[in-house]
Amino acid sequence: MGTNIRFVRAAAAVALLAGTTAYATDFSIPLSYNFNGMVHPGESGIPDDLNGYRSISDRGLMIDGAVGSLGTAPIVGATGIGYTIVSTAGPLDIVHLGNRNLVDGGTWTFDLVPDGDNIGVQPAWLPNVDQTVPQTTNVAALNLTLDSTAEVGFLYQISNGGGSFQVMLSFTDSTSVTLTLRGPDWFGTQSPPAPGPGVSSQSRLGTFNGAAATDSGLPGATLNVVEGVVSVPRMVADGLGNFAGKQLASITFMNQSNTRASNAIIAATVRTGLGPPANDNCANAQVITPGPNAGGNLRATGTAASPCGTGDNADVWFRYTATGTGRLEARTCGAGFDTTIAVYTSCGGSAIACNDNGCGLASRVQWQGTSGQAYLIRVAGNNAATGLFTLTLDTNPAIHTDAALPLAYNFNGMVHNGEAGMPDNPDGYRSISDRGLALDGAVGAMDAGMLVGADFMPYTIERRAAHLDIVHLGDRNTVDGGSHIFDLAPDGDNTGIQPNWLPNTDQTGPQGSDLTTLGAVLGPNSRIGVLFDISNGGGDFDVILGFTDNTSVTLSLNGPDWFGDQSPFPAGLGVALQEQLGVFRATGNVDQ
Repeated sequence: MGTNIRFVRAAAAVALLAGTTAYATDFSIPLSYNFNGMVHPGESGIPDDLNGYRSISDRGLMIDGAVGSLGTAPIVGATGIGYTIVSTAGPLDIVHLGNRNLVDGGTWTFDLVPDGDNIGVQPAWLPNVDQTVPQTTNVAALNLTLDSTAEVGFLYQISNGGGSFQVMLSFTDSTSVTLTLRGPDWFGTQSPPAPGPGVSSQSRLGTFNGAAATDSGLPGATLNVVEGVVSVPRMVADGLGNFAGKQLASITFMNQSNTRASNAIIAATVRTGLGPPANDNCANAQVITPGPNAGGNLRATGTAASPCGTGDNADVWFRYTATGTGRLEARTCGAGFDTTIAVYTSCGGSAIACNDNGCGLASRVQWQGTSGQAYLIRVAGNNAATGLFTLTLDTNPAIHTDAALPLAYNFNGMVHNGEAGMPDNPDGYRSISDRGLALDGAVGAMDAGMLVGADFMPYTIERRAAHLDIVHLGDRNTVDGGSHIFDLAPDGDNTGIQPNWLPNTDQTGPQGSDLTTLGAVLGPNSRIGVLFDISNGGGDFDVILGFTDNTSVTLSLNGPDWFGDQSPFPAGLGVALQEQLGVFRATGNVDQ
């Protein structure tokens, strides 16, 4: 599912967000950059240039102005904050927190002498490769005083598995506050973990063009960028102190959690002068009409939680007066944070409907409407999460009857709780190639919240450890030219032995599931949904639907490589649609 990115002017920008009553001013922070870690025009393909680009691990963002590049336009984050990045060749362009020579266990150590490969020598602009020590930018000369609604936003990446780092805001009165920003691995489109104390928003800005490998700067990969926002209201709410009226003296990045990774802080912006949303309370609910309605709970100040939420006090309100009697639906599907929806008939009354995780981590709720009745729709974020969303009001929602199909699973190819790190367990998890989906209920996992596809078609997946959980079509021993052949005997590496539950590795033949006991009869509007992924370059496979009258129909499904954020090919004959369900957390490699 894509992420919508809205572009506004970044440097000292003035923006007005929908639903707010006050203007905000963005002050771009000129960070004390210490690394040339993004690929600008003219820097690719010269890894031994003493003054040229160096990656902080095995990748680097491409800032070349091409479609998909981070540097193609002014940038605005999910919270509306504008950012300015260095987009010209030559200058240092990121704050690097880490040590390139220790990344990934020393896989990308600088060359001692120029040798023409894609791993460069230590450049002239890097006097010390150890940049794990605190990196400080002094900002006192900017005279930035935080007000009661001030926010400080950061764009960053974390390589090699993701992790966290700390940001310390120091003030001219000698006080300070330390906050933690987190992010997933910079490869793919995984969502960041839930924000911690003082952090009002933590979300993926998007996926942008990256370098193919190390210091060559040749394009080929995609990298995600995370936006983390800390705010005065959130720091007050979390008991970290009230820093309104204080002048910023410095910003320090320090204490990375993953020593095998590098942290790249790309840009920072201070925003002041923005108040709570106009629909911050029930009495001022925003009037909406059927269809999509733009909304957001940024800087919302509610105090009470909904009946179905967890700490979802950051709420905003909408009002709809029914023009007829019948079923109504409100949904925030596609929101970039964990939302809840509750519906009321009066301010201070009891909820008549409430939902959490009706479509992924977003919400979908239905209720019976009465003509002339005004309904108050409350949207909030679990655990005080905030962000932008689209509230869609549907006056004629579809009502489905769904039946999960009990497939004849033949492979334990997803990692459930308790199965990690045991590749030689004869009854444990095995990947079908070099990866496997991780099912642990955490943010970004396939089983975090309800699993819902197009038209809200729900899916049930096998979550129990040690149970076969996918239908595998293929042969693990021939995948990728035999790169992941099962071990003959236990040896403790991350490639497991052929497990007890797999009598034959050759599963390329037809894999059938007998569904006659369901008694399911297809109607004129029936739909059958299939969730699948295809490793090592993608491809297609056939699905044969056989019926009790001995007729059948064969359909072809296809998909891209399972890695990254790629869209499937157009749907073939008989296939109503074919689209990406999402990108989910997976294992590091093979059977571990």
